[in-house]
Amino acid sequence: MMKTPTSVHLQKNNIMSTLENAAAVLTLFAELGAEAPLEGLSFSDIARRLPLPKSTLSRLLIAMESQGLLARDPHNRHYSVGHLVRSLSPPAPLRQPATIAERAAQALHQLSARYCCTGYLCMLHRDRVHIVDRFQSSTAAPAVYAVGLHMPAMNTAAGRALLACCSEQEVIARLMPRQNMPGGFHQPGIVRLLQRLSLVRGQGWDFNRNDTRPGYSALATALADSERREQIGLCLSFVNTGDKGAFPADKLAGLQSATRMIAQNMHQ
Repeated sequence: MMKTPTSVHLQKNNIMSTLENAAAVLTLFAELGAEAPLEGLSFSDIARRLPLPKSTLSRLLIAMESQGLLARDPHNRHYSVGHLVRSLSPPAPLRQPATIAERAAQALHQLSARYCCTGYLCMLHRDRVHIVDRFQSSTAAPAVYAVGLHMPAMNTAAGRALLACCSEQEVIARLMPRQNMPGGFHQPGIVRLLQRLSLVRGQGWDFNRNDTRPGYSALATALADSERREQIGLCLSFVNTGDKGAFPADKLAGLQSATRMIAQNMHQ
């Protein structure tokens, strides 16, 4: 059936309208840039910012997702820029990471994407572990902890991995109040902690399951650079899998490999 000139004209107008609307959505993400939430934008977020009927916007977002222009998190249903748009972005100029924190951040970014989990870059602050940065895979379960959070180091895999970089005397000085030092180890759990840290030093990593959040596990390693006075913890967090006490060997192997590589290249 031949199309009339009028129908062709209307079709072209519809195509242009769709393209303009799609461009408006992508422009929204571009304008937000680094200010865009890590978890992406919800339908309501986009609807508030674009003057489009909700039915039109819903169809548009579904079409853009199907074509790779947008990606949608299966857990929170939020939108982010899709793989097709990301593949068109010019590569950033290559620069060799200078510090172990930069090298660790690069490794965690890759590991979180490879294993569909959340990566945390951590540092030790007195007796607490501080989350410095977070790397979230688009297909991972929602991230549990925010950047800037402090938690007791002795209760977390990353904290224990970092404490294991210290001597026993340093650990005691960090965890025991100074006024209690002459009386010996009266803090509950300190002896068990020192035994656990001895194990962590020997194997080079720590694992926890449900320690700080029910349903989640974490694997962690740590690196110390005495020349730069840097101490960095690398942690992968993920939903529990397997039997009680079990951990995914592939994630551990990847984390250990990345940690060894950073250590080998630390002073290059």
